[in-house]
Amino acid sequence: MEQQQNFYHPSTSSKNSIPAKMALFEGKWYVIACIDKSLRKNQIELTKTFKIKSNNFIEIQTGFRISNSPIFQIKNTVGRIITNAPLTWKEHSIWPFKITYTFENVTHDNCAIISDAKKKRLFIIARDSFIKTNIYEDILKYSQTKGYNTGLLQLQEHTASNSHQMIDPTLS
Repeated sequence: MEQQQNFYHPSTSSKNSIPAKMALFEGKWYVIACIDKSLRKNQIELTKTFKIKSNNFIEIQTGFRISNSPIFQIKNTVGRIITNAPLTWKEHSIWPFKITYTFENVTHDNCAIISDAKKKRLFIIARDSFIKTNIYEDILKYSQTKGYNTGLLQLQEHTASNSHQMIDPTLS
């Protein structure tokens, strides 16, 4: 895997003086795999949608479906941005606990990871509902160098109704 480059750079855009590349973070991401003990075991089709609200706040919308249920559920949270190179924020996912997350673009603009400082949570995310096997393996290697036990990753399945594509069958 190539040397990781900072996802953000110091140049700014007109949107509340947010770094220009920070806008690439916004929008819907499909969770390809994750380590998160707070997730229900039968939670599937996990998505994360991010919107920068200002220089200091980010809105996080987590979408998911419980297996065998047709209802797609959404949970909204807000995070306070700590730094923007790389993007790091504190989020109140479960009151009163604050979790510090960092967003890293480890391959290119379409794949990234969200990690927490305590190494208890890791989300491999992509703009599409699947990623190529070689990119997934590179992200696994990178995550291992950061101290994550990638054997704990849970693959997420995405159906056609949640996405325009199915998950790459070579990941199963």
